[in-house]
Amino acid sequence: MRTLSIILLSSLILLFSKENLTSNSQNATLEIRVTNIKKLKGNLMVAVFDAESKFLKDYSFAKRKKVSAKEHILVFEDLPQGTYAVSIFHDENSNNKLDSNFLGIPKEPYGFSNNPSTLFGPPSYEKAAFKIDEAIKTITVEL
Repeated sequence: MRTLSIILLSSLILLFSKENLTSNSQNATLEIRVTNIKKLKGNLMVAVFDAESKFLKDYSFAKRKKVSAKEHILVFEDLPQGTYAVSIFHDENSNNKLDSNFLGIPKEPYGFSNNPSTLFGPPSYEKAAFKIDEAIKTITVEL
């Protein structure tokens, strides 16, 4: 009987320790709060990048959301924990591109994770990067 108790107790300890290991590597939810939306028309175009080599070239996850308020929250579920960067633009005329002038300067509002300065062009991946190492990560991007 004592052997059965030890086996049962060992099995329970193993089960709970395995469950804890699994929960630490589970995927996460990213909530992106977009603020400072000035015009209530068009779409928010959101891109999430999971590597520096892909930043502003090849997004890993993307969403489009019709603008209906001055602030929106977009949710990306089931993301692997890791390092990411986000870029967003407000496609005010719904033509699915970021319109720019003849110098290449955007004419529509845009923003990046960590809200870095964009005075001299888009930020580096390093300046926009953030870690997701919890079940739910919330960031704010101001346009």
